[in-house]
Amino acid sequence: MAECAAHIVAAEEYFRDNISQALKGPLLPTAQQSDAGDAVISKFIRDRSTKFQAPTALEPTGKVTPKAQAIIDFEATRAKTLDYVRTTQDALREHGGGTPPASAYQLILMLSGHTERHTAQLLEVKSSPGYPKN
Repeated sequence: MAECAAHIVAAEEYFRDNISQALKGPLLPTAQQSDAGDAVISKFIRDRSTKFQAPTALEPTGKVTPKAQAIIDFEATRAKTLDYVRTTQDALREHGGGTPPASAYQLILMLSGHTERHTAQLLEVKSSPGYPKN
């Protein structure tokens, strides 16, 4: 549980860094500046039936953060994301990166979906038999 929570917190900054890098890149081809792939990305990132290997920077380190601190850490990093999303004037549809290329807007969708994906994982673990109820 603690490693998953730490992964969620680290991924928030990781995605924000990727968004920042994407915005520094060249313009995407016009055909990729649409919302055509948004629904697919949103569904795919939340689908827990497909497993992914986390980038090395996001792999669990074995370091355990107490639950209360993990919540504080997540709320702080999510507040940065929410502030950015609410106030940005960046051309999120026009710039992107990665393989396959995704717009910076779609990277925000991935960030959100990633958190939902792992929140579902945490809830699944908590509801499993044998999980401590206290």
